[in-house]
Amino acid sequence: MIMKGKNVIILTTSFTHGGAEKHGLLLADYFKNSLNLNVEFWAFRAGTKVLSDQAEGLGIPTKVIGAPPRVGRYLGKIHKAKAVKVFKDFNPDVIIALNREANLYIANIGKLTGAKSLVWSIQTAFDCEDLNESEIRSLNNIDLFLSNSQHGIKYMRDKFALPSDKFHFIKNGFSMEIIENSKVDYRALVGANENDFLITMVGHIEDRKDHLSLIRSIKPLKSKLSSKGINPVLILAGKLGTDIEKLIAETIELGVYRNVKFLGPIKNVPDLLRNVDLYVMSSVVEGMPNAVIEAMHYGLPIVANDEAGNMEALDYNNRDFIAESNNPESLAEKMSFLILNRDKAIELGKRNEEYARKNYTSDKLGSDTWKVISKSI
Repeated sequence: MIMKGKNVIILTTSFTHGGAEKHGLLLADYFKNSLNLNVEFWAFRAGTKVLSDQAEGLGIPTKVIGAPPRVGRYLGKIHKAKAVKVFKDFNPDVIIALNREANLYIANIGKLTGAKSLVWSIQTAFDCEDLNESEIRSLNNIDLFLSNSQHGIKYMRDKFALPSDKFHFIKNGFSMEIIENSKVDYRALVGANENDFLITMVGHIEDRKDHLSLIRSIKPLKSKLSSKGINPVLILAGKLGTDIEKLIAETIELGVYRNVKFLGPIKNVPDLLRNVDLYVMSSVVEGMPNAVIEAMHYGLPIVANDEAGNMEALDYNNRDFIAESNNPESLAEKMSFLILNRDKAIELGKRNEEYARKNYTSDKLGSDTWKVISKSI
């Protein structure tokens, strides 16, 4: 059902390239340019501005509304009144929140904005961990919970005894048409030579991504490859969190400092994916990971751990390359097989690309999402 003239706000934490944030941009693009809805893409913080630049290139207005004080736990009357006014000025019919901070914010103030439908996008189980009593009560203000994974729905529905009819499963999507191609040569950027085997993982550097296990896997991986003269280089891209000093210290202690490169947040993830040979996912808390889906679209072989979101995202062709979570040796074993069997890796990458292009498209993400939302307004 197309409803021209409906006002939609998509709210996330920042305009830095992240899975949930990119998800929001894809929805904004489809709603505006395919359904002709009046859409704005908002964030608490500007971040790297990668996604706001892309949004504005697509004709989607963006806005930085400022970070709220202690979201969900305490919103003073003055701040709440100002926040509600910002939203009311847009006269939203629908507010879609992505990421924990945005979800809790909308659950707290959304009903005061006059919006007809408040949408909580479940990206990971982390979105609803350690909620206080006030935050748990605010969940009842949400009209729809949209999840990119079946396990995400079950976890949240059962944990908080929420009505089943509020929950809907919608697969992630991806579009190669709105990405920025700046042609950065990442092999040269990290000082790797043509014979080095490049591995990457894209994601914020934080505990739940378990970069520690991934870094610890590089030492046994080097041992498995040394007799073949292959040097693995792990490139980690993403916002540098509080764990970064510990991780750098670990690379030094293990003697893999030269094999691990921390890039911080980057503006050109597509260029990185075009430059590497293998994608790895070590995160222990995910919904259906956008990063994995994006890597599949670029034809990369993937080694991922046995977290439920990874299992949902990957085709059965990839099941032989699922490692045990929190197990560096298991990661090293799976990676070394693909590195030493290039033909198998290339074949797996092609199958991943075919599967992703068939199952994870931005048009299907947008149409399925709006089909659910339109029934609530």
